[in-house]
Amino acid sequence: IDTHKTLINGVADHFFATKDALVALSKFDADLALELISKLNTAISRDRSYELLVQLFLKEHLQNSIHIKKCVDSIEDSLIKSRVCVDALLRIRRVWDLNINRDVPHDLILNLWKSIDVEIFKFQAIQVASAFYLDKGNFDKVEELKNISSEIWNSRVNNHSKIELGF
Repeated sequence: IDTHKTLINGVADHFFATKDALVALSKFDADLALELISKLNTAISRDRSYELLVQLFLKEHLQNSIHIKKCVDSIEDSLIKSRVCVDALLRIRRVWDLNINRDVPHDLILNLWKSIDVEIFKFQAIQVASAFYLDKGNFDKVEELKNISSEIWNSRVNNHSKIELGF
């Protein structure tokens, strides 16, 4: 980290300056990557770096649940956090559907929807998580998520806002 202090002290865009280091650290020392990100100068640089790290974890280690969750929890911007959660779930689902990795994601990943504040994204994430629970045969969880989806749906007051949810 001390070497990177020198690197980031001389530039305004910490995200750009640390991007290559994050790519390398994501493969070998996720905790050090998270520590480096925490030292970046702006919230947007940190959020973009956490987003990049999640993408890298998903590319290299589909079951890196704890570090993915730490990244998501650290993102400050609710729109970026929502997008990262949905993208993570959709990517894992694509890998599952292509039979590349049939390991069921850890519940930390399937529960990423709980980190989402933006209703449209939350609704989408719940649908993807429900599909995994259905495949696992966990019908109680599917029913719970169906009820949460219904609450979101019913909280929408007009048809236009329901169309935004995808119906």
